[in-house]
Amino acid sequence: GESAELEPAAALSSLEPTAAASLADSLADAGVLAPGRPLRFVHPIVRTAVYDEIAHADRAALHERAARLLAEAGASSDGVAVHLLATDPAGRDGTVDLLRRAAQEATARGAPDTAARYLRRALAEPPEAGNRAEVLLELGIAATRSGQADALELLREAFRLADSPVVRGPAAIELATALAASCTRAPEAISALESARESAEDPEQVHFLDGMLGGIAIAAPSARAHLAALHERAQEDPSAQGRPVLAPLAADLAVTGANASAVGDLAERALAGGELMRLDIASEAPFAMTAIWALVHAGRFGPAKRAMDEGIALARKRGSPLAVARVSACRSF
Repeated sequence: GESAELEPAAALSSLEPTAAASLADSLADAGVLAPGRPLRFVHPIVRTAVYDEIAHADRAALHERAARLLAEAGASSDGVAVHLLATDPAGRDGTVDLLRRAAQEATARGAPDTAARYLRRALAEPPEAGNRAEVLLELGIAATRSGQADALELLREAFRLADSPVVRGPAAIELATALAASCTRAPEAISALESARESAEDPEQVHFLDGMLGGIAIAAPSARAHLAALHERAQEDPSAQGRPVLAPLAADLAVTGANASAVGDLAERALAGGELMRLDIASEAPFAMTAIWALVHAGRFGPAKRAMDEGIALARKRGSPLAVARVSACRSF
């Protein structure tokens, strides 16, 4: 970074603190470091010149050691990950784990591009074979959020490699979300969701997958045959966990000429308690927005606006620019 404390710099150099302090003062006298503490180069040009003169292998080894020292000292995942980006891949599980944690923190503060950089480096390490699908999924999500060109292929590969329902379900959902941007790809999205649903064991995940199926089915004529089965399953399950599928069903009723009161009641049931909006903000899913769209078309503007105000507050708290923009656009309509 721009500066360093004396103690970790001494540890990195394998020096006693008193010897390191003396050498730092001598470097300041020579015009390499600035006087005083913390340690910093007198000018960025000097820093660059010194850094570029270090052989690549030595530099990578120093970055690896710096990362280890910072991790042991309890530094932030971000602070450690910056060093790991400059190391050479060596198949270290600890490196993959730390980069994934740093990516999660970057995503939580609304920096998916940074998360993608960390996860690409984690993939190069590489992760253990059993964890590769998870890392690919996390990278695919970050790449999608930051608009990177290979996002769809990363999600396809994550879904292909996923061999457990715990990973396969989320991979199918993320892949379908990316594919749903183009209705011409609806058959591929439906296929992925149905495949994941067949092996899903968690009831909540099943409801999420049904909700995604419904969302695609109302937008793609080729998938409308799925709606009747989803309507039937929703009637059988009045639980809160069943709410993801209620949103597309309410929207479908709105566009097929149902009574406005029935549309509004179903949409409000979907949004009750704020659970669906929390799910949307956490996952970038479209369920709450779909239910709000149905509310607006049913003429229930008050409940719609309250739900969107809550969504914007949640999105800001999570640090998600995409979610803030999405809910704000819906509210402006």
